Amino acid sequence: MPIKYLGLTVILALSSTLFVTQVHAQEPPQGPPPARVRVGVIEQQEMNTRWDVIGRLVERKRSIIPAEQAGRITEMDVEDGDTVSANRTILAQIDDVWAKLNVDAAQAELEQAIASKREAVSQLQQEKRDLSFYEDLATKNSAKPKEVDDARTAVDIAEARLTSASANLQQKKVALERAKEQLARLVVKAPFDGIVVRKHTELGQWVNQGDPVAEIITIGQIEAHVDVPETLVNNLMPNNQASLKIDALNLETQGKIIAIIPDGSSAARTFPVHILLDNPQGKLKVGMSVTAHIPTSDVKPYLTVPRNAILTTSLGSAIWVNMDGKAMRIDVTILFGTKDRYVVHPSMPLKPGMQVVIEGAERLFPTQPLEVIQ
Repeated sequence: MPIKYLGLTVILALSSTLFVTQVHAQEPPQGPPPARVRVGVIEQQEMNTRWDVIGRLVERKRSIIPAEQAGRITEMDVEDGDTVSANRTILAQIDDVWAKLNVDAAQAELEQAIASKREAVSQLQQEKRDLSFYEDLATKNSAKPKEVDDARTAVDIAEARLTSASANLQQKKVALERAKEQLARLVVKAPFDGIVVRKHTELGQWVNQGDPVAEIITIGQIEAHVDVPETLVNNLMPNNQASLKIDALNLETQGKIIAIIPDGSSAARTFPVHILLDNPQGKLKVGMSVTAHIPTSDVKPYLTVPRNAILTTSLGSAIWVNMDGKAMRIDVTILFGTKDRYVVHPSMPLKPGMQVVIEGAERLFPTQPLEVIQ
């Protein structure tokens, strides 16, 4: 009997082990860990509807830099596409041998003029001493009147010579400054920060005064020139912000209206508007097309999301929404920007107040659990 009970105990133990093993084997595998993200909020805002007008990006400044002196190009180290700094980068050096000789000659003539003036000063002082001597004798009846008159005439002549020497000295100073300036102008420098877009001469080539050396455009800032319909132009004001889209980069950005030209096209009935954009990284290129969003008088509700909620890929723009604690990707069309938000048109209905991921969306996948970081 004890043996049978022992056998029954062993059988029950084995059955229990098998049951526990089967239960564990049937448990579903655990899902991926939640993604830690920061979120913003979808908002609905009342704002003007926008009218899109097409324009292009234009450089702030473009200049063809000329040679101010004639001569042969002895140095030219810049190439097309090189960045240049205002009053520092040398675009070209013109042969300066003769100009340096002119400076040396002008310096020598100046030193001679200085010596002539010193001599004239000394002569005048001597003539004034002689005049004083004869005038003293005249008071004692020891000098003839003619001797006093001759001494006075000598003083007048010495003063005239000093005046002439002083004028000659000033003339030589001007001649030296002119020679130095002509020497300096043989170095052609960039007048402002920019990029060389075209060279007009090469090393060893002869240039005449006024011949083009290089063409440069500004960097750092760029302008968008758009033609606004006459019915909308009065909705814009100088120094106001304007929303734009750089079509080639699929980039929404903001600019400042710097000019509204009151000289419209009678055929197209549009007026030129200039908008200033910052371009610190140089991504905006002259000639790129741009779409400006011009406000109209109509006001309607729009859905807006924080700018950093937008993910832009080759497939288009999208946002990640916190849908009951799980990530859901929603394709959106960016209509225009307003301050720190984008006005969007989603591919499916969304409601104000819904959470949208603004940090940590790069590695999300659909239905992934979300852990919101406060």
